[in-house]
Amino acid sequence: MKKLLSILAVAVSALFLTAYGKDPIAALEGKTFIPVKKIPGKPYAFGKYEVTQKEYESVMGKNPSRFKGENLPVEMVSWYEAVEFCEKLTARERELGRIAKNQRYRLPTSKEWEHAYRAGTMPNHYTVDSEADLARAGWYEENSGDKTHPVGQKEPNAFGLYDMYGNVWEWTSTPDTPRDRVIRGGSWRGAAAFYRGGWVVIAAGRSLRLPRLPYCSLRSSVNNFSST
Repeated sequence: MKKLLSILAVAVSALFLTAYGKDPIAALEGKTFIPVKKIPGKPYAFGKYEVTQKEYESVMGKNPSRFKGENLPVEMVSWYEAVEFCEKLTARERELGRIAKNQRYRLPTSKEWEHAYRAGTMPNHYTVDSEADLARAGWYEENSGDKTHPVGQKEPNAFGLYDMYGNVWEWTSTPDTPRDRVIRGGSWRGAAAFYRGGWVVIAAGRSLRLPRLPYCSLRSSVNNFSST
């Protein structure tokens, strides 16, 4: 764990759109700036992919990533920057009429991320007991070539979400300590043994501001909420 945290890079991978009451979330698929997938039985949608550098830069006006490429996941993103990205994206998408006034993008909680990762039920997600299984699902130390890779190149899970294993760690909104937030999913620097046995990868971000490392990113989610 110490090795993994020392090379932490968190991605903006969770675009989370949530709905309460009436559920127009499914109607957003194929219409939002960042592609989303409705989570079955839940009032929210997840980003189909980790947030790319092109998407992040179009909202934030900068690209902090070490590995450059429009379709690579953005990385070297702090938790505060991930939250700011979601807030700015929400404001822009509302103004453009792509989401309703009572909808917003946010980071998912750690529990929501795990539900999406498992595709709702333990037997239906990759157990990655073999390295061949893991290689089909994600990028990790043994197959990454010491770098990130364009999003969506590996097989999606049963919910249609890509790169839930490896490539870049993903920020969540769940506190680990008052100064830290939980990160999920592993990265291109994680060893294959780290993922085996169906272990859901989880670690604590060291700092809300400081993970300026090439494997921290985000996946946003979108939801409705009762009041603005």
